[in-house]
Amino acid sequence: MNKINLTNDDVVSMAQDANFAEVSTSTVEELTAVISEALGNHSRQEADTVENWVTEGVECKVLQTKGGGWQKGRVKICLEFTSDAPSSPLDDLRNNS
Repeated sequence: MNKINLTNDDVVSMAQDANFAEVSTSTVEELTAVISEALGNHSRQEADTVENWVTEGVECKVLQTKGGGWQKGRVKICLEFTSDAPSSPLDDLRNNS
């Protein structure tokens, strides 16, 4: 499976009852907005916190089980698309040319 990073203008189509936006087709930007709204309360402070989770991410530290100590970074909620198309070992070579 190939991980594909989506942009805000990309369009996602799915069963209407599975979509947070309650429509069958929406942009990534629309989905992100609906998810942000679903996660947040309507107070301004909480809305800002949820928006940060979706846009820039929230500063954090991570301690991984594989070792290496604490790492500073950001955690964020994102929409990820994984293609069902089979991948080929030649894909990397094609993408680099």
